Amino acid sequence: MLIHHYFDELCAKYYITDQRYTDLESKKKRCYTLVKWGYSIIYYLISSVWAYTIIRQTSFMPVWLGGNGNPLSICDYAPRIPEATLEMKIFYILQFGKHFSRFFSHVFIREEGNFFEYALHHGLSVFLIVFSYLSNQWIMGIFVLLIHDYSDFALIMARSYKVDILQFRIARI
Repeated sequence: MLIHHYFDELCAKYYITDQRYTDLESKKKRCYTLVKWGYSIIYYLISSVWAYTIIRQTSFMPVWLGGNGNPLSICDYAPRIPEATLEMKIFYILQFGKHFSRFFSHVFIREEGNFFEYALHHGLSVFLIVFSYLSNQWIMGIFVLLIHDYSDFALIMARSYKVDILQFRIARI
């Protein structure tokens, strides 16, 4: 990812202490993780807010989630989508691009974690996005992406809270 090209060096210079990470490889790995977390926090927050604003006023969004509809109304118009907008299509295309790039980079560039587990996870994500798009289930798909992006945001915030504050140093400018 391009973000690592710009921010990994800054992370190593200003945030990682030499006392805790003495060898270069562990410092690089930690900087990669911290930059990825920072990017993910921003991405998932923006994605969650955007998805919520897209489907908030649809007839699908339930009242208890701030909408004015009923989830069962999705069946009334199937397979048509009378509430489909250009914004929904753009959101879907961007989500597909993000999930496909994660799948591609995991399989062909840099694997993270268990190779087969993550390949299956990212491959299924891409398949489900394409399938829901082609079967005109955009609103349901956006709702699922909203739930998953928000939970990913909460998970990364919890992970970053767990980070030991002593591993950072304050930059003195």
